[in-house]
Amino acid sequence: MASITFASAKQLRAIAEAIGEFVDEINFDAHATALTAQAMDASHICMVSLSLATSLFSSIQGATQVISDFSGFGGPAPTTLGIHVPSLIRVLKCAGPDDSALLTSSGDTLKLAFMTDGDERSADVELKLMLIETEKWSCEERSTEATFRMSSSLFARAMKDMSTLGQRVKFELSSDELALTCDGTIGRARMRFKSQSQSQMTCIEEAQASFSLKALVSITKACCLAEDVTLRLVQGMPLRVEFDLDSISKLQYHLAPVNDDDDVVHEEEEL
Repeated sequence: MASITFASAKQLRAIAEAIGEFVDEINFDAHATALTAQAMDASHICMVSLSLATSLFSSIQGATQVISDFSGFGGPAPTTLGIHVPSLIRVLKCAGPDDSALLTSSGDTLKLAFMTDGDERSADVELKLMLIETEKWSCEERSTEATFRMSSSLFARAMKDMSTLGQRVKFELSSDELALTCDGTIGRARMRFKSQSQSQMTCIEEAQASFSLKALVSITKACCLAEDVTLRLVQGMPLRVEFDLDSISKLQYHLAPVNDDDDVVHEEEEL
């Protein structure tokens, strides 16, 4: 049996909603010091990667145990929790705005207990776990990537504005700015974001690529989780959109580029 206490059930719900923009099913792996998850959307356009350090938890106990009722899990492996994300979101809506959330796995069931300070209110809900077969993908560091950090609210506004004009947006990262260009049926828009400091931008090698605005707007669902977002781009590689939940914990999206010469519905390349 493994148990994890989140100090904020509201934050956990926001994480689940951000993941649920792309996937319905995901495996959460509870290690002794972290909770991790990774999943690809059905079209293989976007991979979601999550790593939550213990700094986001009130406590984490028994995380080196496995779910004994699930076959295929054995040895000193982390506890794997197969979650139906829409169901988790519905369950988390039962929590109050200031509740903590205690998650306990037992067999094929995940028990969620929501509590407020002073024990004025508590609620218990059970969620059926799933046995999800999935691949593991590596997320290697890319030494030549260009990076740009901006406020999450500014990123969300830019993606929303661009999506009113077209279906795709071109990212261009140069030595001193990020440029976004959208050519749509009703017109053309171009936005430029200048680097204000060396820590805000690094450009070892300039890069440009186009991406689906529908997917990028879905990614902005995570903007409520962090003040800033970091964009990481290597020519010909997926765009990495990274939200730092604290100094260690991260939520990342790896979005495949699209081909400017084709329609968006046909152009999205698999990761």
